[in-house]
Amino acid sequence: MVGIEYTFLIAGYMLSCWVDYGFNFTLPSSMSWQGPFIIQIALSFLLLVMSFYLPETPRWLAKAGFLKESLQTVADLHSNGDVEAEHVQKVFLEIQEAVRYEESLGSAGWTEMFTRYRKRTIIGITVQMFAQLNGINIISFYLPSTLAAVGFSERKSPLFTGANAIPYTAATVATWWLADHWGRRPLLILGGVLMAALLSIVRVFNEADLAPNTKAYGQYAFIMLYNIVYGITWGPMPWLLPAEIFPLRGRSKGMALATASNWIFNFIIGMVAPDAFAGIHGFFYVVIAGFCLFSAGLAYWYYVETAGHTLEEIAVAFGDKAFVAEDDEIMGTADLKGAQHSEKRGSMG
Repeated sequence: MVGIEYTFLIAGYMLSCWVDYGFNFTLPSSMSWQGPFIIQIALSFLLLVMSFYLPETPRWLAKAGFLKESLQTVADLHSNGDVEAEHVQKVFLEIQEAVRYEESLGSAGWTEMFTRYRKRTIIGITVQMFAQLNGINIISFYLPSTLAAVGFSERKSPLFTGANAIPYTAATVATWWLADHWGRRPLLILGGVLMAALLSIVRVFNEADLAPNTKAYGQYAFIMLYNIVYGITWGPMPWLLPAEIFPLRGRSKGMALATASNWIFNFIIGMVAPDAFAGIHGFFYVVIAGFCLFSAGLAYWYYVETAGHTLEEIAVAFGDKAFVAEDDEIMGTADLKGAQHSEKRGSMG
């Protein structure tokens, strides 16, 4: 679901590229800058209307006492609405027990986020930090001016920026399948390594003594490949991972810290990049490649794999207690209860 959300997020970026390109033809009319704002305002009203139809999460519903609705939401997510499905019954029991345990603890304070849930918080903050330090917004913000600097015309630069956004958006669809079948950590590790290699090649083209056309199209080709790799790996994963690792009692604070990290480093990158390119030129791509490699190492040695696990199982993986009773006992009971429901349905059939 988070992967689908990210695809539409990047589709919005792609749309903005083509809107900018289209209104570029209206220069020097004031509509060249007013038109994009009008489209944004219209889309924001659509977002406002659709927000009233968003369902609550099953864990929040259980915590608020809406157990029937919680069970139905789990069933809608996992079994096309079949509340008697074995896996649905297992997940629902674990949710109920986890909610009981977290209610006994109360809401998590800010201090707890850096003590009791320290590893989760570090993962949430750093994965969003490297989502920016790995360079995507340096490419996105400055691609038109970068292309203009290597020889593309004023009209051609936004055209090629829009063209670059198409495979970038398409690549995010692959994550819908890969995130669960390959896992989160392998995608982050592979993405960090590949992006470092691609940015290093961009640096080579940037400094190479080649014909202007060869130099320009060489950089553009490897920037496009970089965007594709990012769209599959470090684009969606930093939004998926924090949503999975924090317990319900601390999720709002954990997600706030992770998201704040993203926007803080987005701001830093946006402010630093122009001076960095002016000062060290193409070598700045090597600096970003270094961040990519560091992030791959961090994912390998520190991050926890969450694919194929419930939020309660993830809590146990972090070494935390997830239920009032013993964790193994509850998960064993959930498996047994799910199996009993399955057998009951089979005998009725």
